[in-house]
Amino acid sequence: DYYIEGQGSLLQCVLTPGDPYMPLPNEEIIARVTKQVLALFPSSQGLEVTWSSVVKIGQSLYREAPGKDPFRPDQK
Repeated sequence: DYYIEGQGSLLQCVLTPGDPYMPLPNEEIIARVTKQVLALFPSSQGLEVTWSSVVKIGQSLYREAPGKDPFRPDQK
């Protein structure tokens, strides 16, 4: 479902904590993520992003801050 012949692959990225990204324009976020993906996956060199979408959610369970542990799911 993540690869369509002739169209390429789908890659979904989640940035958390997202606080540093919230004030950035979507184009800047896309540029930063693209740069990091190309660095992390050398075989992706030369590939191009043909479509992208940014969804910003201000409240995150993944935010690291004192007192948040009681709200996290049990890891056992």
